[in-house]
Amino acid sequence: MDMRSLMEPKDRGAAQGGFTLIELAIVLTIVGLLIGGILKGQELIHDTQLKMTMTDVQNFTSAINAFQDKYGAYPGDYSLASTNINANLQNGNGDGIIGGQNAYATNTVGSTAWEEEILFQQLSAAGYISGAQVAPTTNQAGLSYPKGRLSSSAYEFVDNTATAGQTSAHLIELIGSVTGQRNMILTPTDASLLDSKFDDGNPNTGNIQTYDGTCMSGNGSTAKYTLATTSVACTLGFLMP
Repeated sequence: MDMRSLMEPKDRGAAQGGFTLIELAIVLTIVGLLIGGILKGQELIHDTQLKMTMTDVQNFTSAINAFQDKYGAYPGDYSLASTNINANLQNGNGDGIIGGQNAYATNTVGSTAWEEEILFQQLSAAGYISGAQVAPTTNQAGLSYPKGRLSSSAYEFVDNTATAGQTSAHLIELIGSVTGQRNMILTPTDASLLDSKFDDGNPNTGNIQTYDGTCMSGNGSTAKYTLATTSVACTLGFLMP
């Protein structure tokens, strides 16, 4: 009898088919690195979107300044837009306020019921920005007002009446919206990061403010972002010139 045949495993496939502990550890390490890389990549993309949001706001601010210099009114509130810019434009009511109770009440397409805060068409038709059609068929981000950098976000104009220590001002507002409804778009942490990087870090003061109770606590100079809240709970307003 051949002694070598007795020493060899009878099932070579079974002996060679499994993973050693070292091999399993290597595989798990690789998987962990891949997952970590994906999460880090998503974080970097999100951070870039937040930074580009501020670039958008700065571009809107420059466009608003140019519009005011030429037409003597805020875009959206300009009452002669259909006469002096484009005949298909919706006019504002010229009261010096964007939106609010002194503007139109609903968003009905094709009528005089557009709210002034989404009338980016005036600014776009005058050639200062893109992202809003002159005569959109529906009230939607990318049609009647520009999309934001974050997923399902958009920009609108708004006049804020001071409450609880906030500053009364015209604002460019970052909202979560695709249908004209004002929804939250940021976590308090994201809102705080933007505010701290580009302003004073206070949700109630400075050039960046929020008006959402679940996004902040306190009033005026003592207000703070509720960083313990990890869900989306904030919109942000950026003061216009």
